[in-house]
Amino acid sequence: MFVQRPRCGTRRGGGGWLSHRCAPDRFLRLHRLVAIREFTDSTGVRWRVWAVVPTNPASVNDDLREGWLSFDSENERRRVGPIPRDWENMTAERLELLCRVATAGRRSDPLGHPKASAE
Repeated sequence: MFVQRPRCGTRRGGGGWLSHRCAPDRFLRLHRLVAIREFTDSTGVRWRVWAVVPTNPASVNDDLREGWLSFDSENERRRVGPIPRDWENMTAERLELLCRVATAGRRSDPLGHPKASAE
């Protein structure tokens, strides 16, 4: 599955990348498709996996500055960095191994707001 990243701000009166307030290379980076994988681990937990590349690498730990894989289940989020080469084509078993070594991450909704912990 692929989803599109958010748009740059647009100017009035036009469409396409020429009407955006960002340079073409930034526009293309923001609009590239992002792979999302789903798998069920050996314990029956369903996970969604996607790559994250920080816009401000200085704001994250050294091991995550080049990006990370985010693993998200109904009750947990984990991340592991750096992003493994060709992760989009890994088997479910290989993704599960990466998920096992991933560290717990902060739970948030799609807009980045913290989620309350499930009890």
